[in-house]
Amino acid sequence: MTPEKAKNIYWGAMPLPKGAKSLGEYTSLGKRGCLIELANGKRVVGNAGVIRSVRGGAMPGAGAPKKPDWLKKRQIGLQLPNWIIDKLDNLPGSRSTEIEDALIDKYGWKPPR
Repeated sequence: MTPEKAKNIYWGAMPLPKGAKSLGEYTSLGKRGCLIELANGKRVVGNAGVIRSVRGGAMPGAGAPKKPDWLKKRQIGLQLPNWIIDKLDNLPGSRSTEIEDALIDKYGWKPPR
């Protein structure tokens, strides 16, 4: 189905929002409509003059904010005796978290803010 035909069938005779364009037909879980790209680049579904968001897929700005470099964790090779590894595995947290907490407690380190 052409974008223009999808617009006419699902959106109707009224004009699309300013700067928006029809991309074609949208079908998901039995719901149908006209896939519309708004002027800001966001894709939505329009049906009878009503706009609703499209679920799924990556959206710009979605997700957790990026961590600063000093909070990111790096993988390093670390050799420990088997008995320490066994003790770490019996603690509730991950190995890295337990080692990090132990170092903070022992040396009184405070994470930078």
